[in-house]
Amino acid sequence: MLFCRSGKGLLQDRWDYFGYCERVLRDIALQSLRRGAEDPVVLKVLLQATSNSDSGMRAAAVYALARQSSIPEVQEAVLHCLCDPSSSVRQSAILALRDRYSEPAVQKAMIDVLGDEDEFVRSEAVYFLSLRALRPELRGRLLLALCDDDALVRCGAADALDNQVARPIVREALLAALSDADPEVRSQAAWSLANHPPHPLVKRIFMDSLRDGESEIRDASAAGLGAYASDPAAAKLLMAALSDTDSGVRARAAASLASQAGEPEVQAALVVARLDADEVVRIEALRALSSQVADPRIREAVLSTPSSDEDFVREEAAEVLASETSRASVRLLLLYAVFNDRNESVRLAAMKSLTSQIHRPEVQGAFFLALMEKPTAFFSRDAAQKPLWDEARRTRLAPEE
Repeated sequence: MLFCRSGKGLLQDRWDYFGYCERVLRDIALQSLRRGAEDPVVLKVLLQATSNSDSGMRAAAVYALARQSSIPEVQEAVLHCLCDPSSSVRQSAILALRDRYSEPAVQKAMIDVLGDEDEFVRSEAVYFLSLRALRPELRGRLLLALCDDDALVRCGAADALDNQVARPIVREALLAALSDADPEVRSQAAWSLANHPPHPLVKRIFMDSLRDGESEIRDASAAGLGAYASDPAAAKLLMAALSDTDSGVRARAAASLASQAGEPEVQAALVVARLDADEVVRIEALRALSSQVADPRIREAVLSTPSSDEDFVREEAAEVLASETSRASVRLLLLYAVFNDRNESVRLAAMKSLTSQIHRPEVQGAFFLALMEKPTAFFSRDAAQKPLWDEARRTRLAPEE
């Protein structure tokens, strides 16, 4: 019951209890003080605990002080803990200061932490500095971190620089990181470059990386090549990636080809991908083809989605067909889904797609029967279903507010 009670009267009881608890229990007891850290008495106890002989106690105390890091006395104590002998205490100090990243004194201290002997502490500092990477001096330290001895730190630096890739010096550093010995670093560098505006050099690197032995790098390269899909050479590589051994790469390639779905060769490749063994790939292929559903061949491909397919695939197919509900064949399939599909989300998606055709008697009948069966499932008032609700109410298929 000790940890369930509250009030100043029990503060000393909790503190005394630390003396004969195991380390984990002491940490839990100290964490129970965090909720009242704004109280002067509690704050004093926590500040004293940052100098405790037990490293677990110090780390827990620093973590508990995180919400009070704006208080000068607390900030000074936490900054001091960045030099603590224990790496866990230093990590806790970085986390506790995360909300103070805009303060120069904190930034300066964090730059010094980049030289810490512990790779986990350095990686935490890299993430911290990424919050202020717009400043030239901090950006420079992140670029240096890309050359750190530890792959975890280099990976963090590549991630932290993803919003700076428009700058030539950052782009060049990330391009160099694509040759890193560690696949995680190469992958993160590729993902950061994928956020970069189109650039010929980046395009060529992505085209080469799409053949990398690591699936994570091929995945990032496929995503990055989406901005260059209008280039026939890039589109050809993406179509080849639809046969990649990794399903994530295949799904990413399908998504990247969406902008070129009007091209006959791309259409044919996406229609084949619609039958992929992986449901995520099938969904991405359907989404990529959605802009071309007016084409009879594409529409027929979507209409032929098996009723035995996964729920999310059938739901996506129902949504893709929304723009073609003026066609009898499409309405028939969607009406069939409303009455017979085994999944409620698919039935709802079919009804949403039919909303524009609510003036037709058969659609009104479907709405009415669905309302009779389970009104709350089909006519909830949330934002996503508001158009459906409004139409149903307008035609008196749903009650007034």
